[in-house]
Amino acid sequence: MSLGPYASFIVLSYAVSALVVAILIVWVALDYRRQQAKLRALDAAGVSRRSKRNAAEAS
Repeated sequence: MSLGPYASFIVLSYAVSALVVAILIVWVALDYRRQQAKLRALDAAGVSRRSKRNAAEAS
């Protein structure tokens, strides 16, 4: 399979795209961990969600 004279551009484009996707995946995973830690801290402090409180009041 020959990519012709633009082979380097094509390969570089795919490499850059793969790198960007990998960076986004890592960023989302780290943000998820941070948000989970914040939620655990709020839960430990006794803070509850308003939606949970409203559901209990409606029953």
